[in-house]
Amino acid sequence: MFQNEIARSVNVPVLTSSLMQVSLVNTILPPNKFAGIITISAKTLSKEHLNKANVPCLLYTSDAADDTPCV
Repeated sequence: MFQNEIARSVNVPVLTSSLMQVSLVNTILPPNKFAGIITISAKTLSKEHLNKANVPCLLYTSDAADDTPCV
C-alpha cells in the first residue's frame, strides 16, 4: 500500500506487491477476460489494496459469509 512512497524514495524500480502485475496480465488476456486472484483471506485483501495496485474491482469471493461482488 506504500508503492508510490517507496518508489519515490529509491533509485531502482520496485514493486511492493504481486498485485502490481494484475494490470499487465489483464492487458494480454482476450477481451472480457480478467486475471483471477486467490488469497488465503478475502477479509484482509481490501478494496484499498486493489485500488492502490490498479486492479479492477470485479472480484467475487468464495467466502460463504461474503459472496458479493467487489464494487
